Amino acid sequence: MRVGRYINEVCQSLDINVLHDVEAVSDEENELCVRACVALGERAEHAAGLVGFTVTRWFPTEEELDEFCELNINRFRNAAAECDNGAPVPDATAWI
Repeated sequence: MRVGRYINEVCQSLDINVLHDVEAVSDEENELCVRACVALGERAEHAAGLVGFTVTRWFPTEEELDEFCELNINRFRNAAAECDNGAPVPDATAWI
């Protein structure tokens, strides 16, 4: 899997990962269609007591997620610096 430059920078600076999932796009009678989607965050590991979370909203492709990271890279860099000083990981789900 190829991950974009800005995705890599954000993941490394905030110590998070690329999440892959599927979402339902149609549930008409006896038909269920799904499509892949990606976001940044962490999966829950209940056995280890870790709670899952997403930092970004879900995107249909890694390219769109990387473009979102590029558009907001300065905000992510500032958030990473704040995280180094004890601030929580940012919630960028409402960022444009």
